[in-house]
Amino acid sequence: MAGYPYDQIIKWDRIEWKRSLADCAVDGKLPKGILQTKEQMQQELIKWLERLERNEISIFERRNLVEPSLLSIAELQQQQRNLSEFSRLNNIINNSKSETIHDKIQQDPHFLVEYHEKQDEAKKLWPFDPVNVIASKINGLKWPANVIMKLVIADFGCGRAKLAELLKENKMYNFDHHNILNDKIIACNIKSVKDYLKDGKLDVAVFCLSLMGEDWRDYITEAKRCLAKNGLLFIAETTNSLSTRLSELRKVIKDQGFEIYSDEERGMFTFIDARKL
Repeated sequence: MAGYPYDQIIKWDRIEWKRSLADCAVDGKLPKGILQTKEQMQQELIKWLERLERNEISIFERRNLVEPSLLSIAELQQQQRNLSEFSRLNNIINNSKSETIHDKIQQDPHFLVEYHEKQDEAKKLWPFDPVNVIASKINGLKWPANVIMKLVIADFGCGRAKLAELLKENKMYNFDHHNILNDKIIACNIKSVKDYLKDGKLDVAVFCLSLMGEDWRDYITEAKRCLAKNGLLFIAETTNSLSTRLSELRKVIKDQGFEIYSDEERGMFTFIDARKL
């Protein structure tokens, strides 16, 4: 075996991040990654003070820890096989055009089922699920007093449509290649959803671990079409998957007429939040 993947996927990432923080505290070196601006930090401080005035308590739910040593050799080997298979399926999708994958899934829906089963296994090793972070960001949007806002949101490449469960009070469009995982999903190629959304219909567009395939740039273009002026775009991807295209992704977002107002790494994920100008 190549070693228990927890060490590579989670612990090493934490060590790197803590070392960066230590460099800042001891030597005055700025941490790696995208830092908040002075204005963003002031806004977060104001939000914190407002929560204190309302006597609100922030609660974070974490999964139960599984001691690696409690896993048998057979379980560790199975875990490694699941991760390898998940990587193989990712490579198939990332090296294909969306039309190719869409046709493949129509002919064999089990491909999509298998992909998400392997992803579910991989998630057991993640420090958190990025869809929960995006849901919190959307729920945290501020509106004028006494204004109740029901947002129109599209989740492009929604998987099991978990985001819809977390944002039930809003109007949700769940798009993916097939609805075999959830009958609330609209089965389509997410590169074009014109049959379901008119121009400027959306308040929020989300891509959570779904900017995949050779024509991922077209997904951003379609999100722009669907979003109203000042509509919000939320993107979450593994930092590793963006290692060779992060600068291009930022450029594509800006070229499509978006303003990036938040760009940060959290653990093993990169989150980009943008507004349509």
